[in-house]
Amino acid sequence: SNGLANFRQNPDWLTRDVRFRNPNLSSVCLNHPEFNRKLIADLKRFAATKIDGIMLDECYWQREDLCGCQHCADAFAKATGEKLPLDSSSSTFQNLNDPLWVKWLQWRQKSIAEWDRMIMNALREVNPTIENVTYIAQLGGVTGGLIGRQWGIDPLTYFSEKTFIGAENMNKNMLGGFRTQEPYWKLFTGFGRALNKPVFALTTARSDA
Repeated sequence: SNGLANFRQNPDWLTRDVRFRNPNLSSVCLNHPEFNRKLIADLKRFAATKIDGIMLDECYWQREDLCGCQHCADAFAKATGEKLPLDSSSSTFQNLNDPLWVKWLQWRQKSIAEWDRMIMNALREVNPTIENVTYIAQLGGVTGGLIGRQWGIDPLTYFSEKTFIGAENMNKNMLGGFRTQEPYWKLFTGFGRALNKPVFALTTARSDA
């Protein structure tokens, strides 16, 4: 079944914002046990065919205020002994000067890596050599707030669970975008060297060439 049908049939899978607990209609919670059971079962069927590898695209938190469901609240409390405020007017939310909010952001980064590890451990039960590939678009966010705060990704931790590390080039004009692309590629080459993993670049061909 497709994603929209799953959302309609399982609305409790949806992520929820941490301030008001409202459902977010564009993503599911990676800490939801029922969602993970179905996902792993589906992926295992593919893995059992002895495919070389998988790429699970954009499996992260999408926004800084996700996720505030009960599963995430329980996991955060278990890992840190802390709880986010129930008062929606609290100054903790989106406040980088508040140690609790920073701890929350750090926990989200760890939970992404733990989720990735759980998925791959399950798939290697039926396909021990299956590879895990990923790429991240630059979008000005690798060293800024997009990847770390909004998506909940610490690059070194995130890439440590992957077999191949990809850099997605969002600029179709390779020559015109060289000045911004070169440091981006160097950064990803550094990730690869630090983790001893191969790096690749994903580039979209120009439609007007």
